[in-house]
Amino acid sequence: MILVNTSDGRKTFVLAHDSYCTALGRCVCGKTPWGRPRAAHLSLGERERRSVSRAVLSVPEIARAIARGRLRAEGVRR
Repeated sequence: MILVNTSDGRKTFVLAHDSYCTALGRCVCGKTPWGRPRAAHLSLGERERRSVSRAVLSVPEIARAIARGRLRAEGVRR
Protein backbone atom coordinates (compact mmCIF):
# COMPACT_ATOMS: atom_id res chain seq x y z
CA MET A 1 0.00 0.00 0.00
CA ILE A 2 1.18 3.54 -0.72
CA LEU A 3 0.53 6.38 1.72
CA VAL A 4 0.64 9.90 0.24
CA ASN A 5 0.90 13.15 2.17
CA THR A 6 -1.55 15.35 0.26
CA SER A 7 -1.13 18.38 2.51
CA ASP A 8 1.48 21.08 2.77
CA GLY A 9 4.31 20.41 5.18
CA ARG A 10 5.74 17.37 6.94
CA LYS A 11 3.43 15.08 8.86
CA THR A 12 4.65 12.78 11.64
CA PHE A 13 2.54 10.05 13.22
CA VAL A 14 3.25 7.93 16.28
CA LEU A 15 2.69 4.26 15.50
CA ALA A 16 1.33 3.35 18.92
CA HIS A 17 1.95 -0.17 20.12
CA ASP A 18 -1.69 -0.83 21.02
CA SER A 19 -2.92 -0.12 17.50
CA TYR A 20 -0.03 -0.52 15.06
CA CYS A 21 1.97 -3.40 16.54
CA THR A 22 -1.22 -5.30 17.32
CA ALA A 23 -2.47 -4.95 13.72
CA LEU A 24 0.98 -5.80 12.36
CA GLY A 25 1.20 -8.92 14.48
CA ARG A 26 4.64 -8.11 15.87
CA CYS A 27 6.22 -5.38 17.95
CA VAL A 28 8.33 -2.80 16.16
CA CYS A 29 8.76 -0.47 19.13
CA GLY A 30 12.31 0.64 19.79
CA LYS A 31 14.04 1.08 23.13
CA THR A 32 15.31 4.24 24.76
CA PRO A 33 18.91 4.23 26.03
CA TRP A 34 17.39 3.42 29.44
CA GLY A 35 15.60 0.32 28.13
CA ARG A 36 12.11 1.79 28.06
CA PRO A 37 9.88 1.03 25.07
CA ARG A 38 9.54 3.77 22.45
CA ALA A 39 6.80 3.64 19.82
CA ALA A 40 7.82 3.73 16.18
CA HIS A 41 6.85 6.72 14.07
CA LEU A 42 6.13 7.55 10.45
CA SER A 43 7.10 10.87 8.86
CA LEU A 44 6.03 11.97 5.41
CA GLY A 45 7.33 15.13 3.78
CA GLU A 46 5.15 17.45 1.76
CA ARG A 47 3.62 15.48 -1.15
CA GLU A 48 5.81 12.45 -0.28
CA ARG A 49 4.66 8.94 -1.20
CA ARG A 50 5.81 5.91 0.77
CA SER A 51 5.15 2.20 0.71
CA VAL A 52 3.82 1.14 4.11
CA SER A 53 2.11 -1.82 5.75
CA ARG A 54 -1.68 -1.81 5.78
CA ALA A 55 -1.36 -1.91 9.57
CA VAL A 56 -0.92 1.91 9.53
CA LEU A 57 -4.66 2.13 8.82
CA SER A 58 -5.26 0.90 12.38
CA VAL A 59 -3.62 4.03 13.84
CA PRO A 60 -6.50 6.39 14.72
CA GLU A 61 -4.56 9.56 13.86
CA ILE A 62 -3.72 8.20 10.39
CA ALA A 63 -7.32 7.10 9.81
CA ARG A 64 -8.51 10.61 10.72
CA ALA A 65 -5.95 12.23 8.40
CA ILE A 66 -7.18 10.03 5.53
CA ALA A 67 -10.82 10.88 6.31
CA ARG A 68 -9.94 14.61 6.29
CA GLY A 69 -8.06 14.35 3.00
CA ARG A 70 -4.63 15.12 4.47
CA LEU A 71 -3.35 11.66 3.53
CA ARG A 72 -4.32 9.33 0.72
CA ALA A 73 -4.01 5.54 0.85
CA GLU A 74 -3.45 3.96 -2.57
CA GLY A 75 -3.76 0.25 -3.28
CA VAL A 76 -6.30 -0.43 -0.54
CA ARG A 77 -9.22 -2.67 -1.39
CA ARG A 78 -12.47 -1.69 0.21
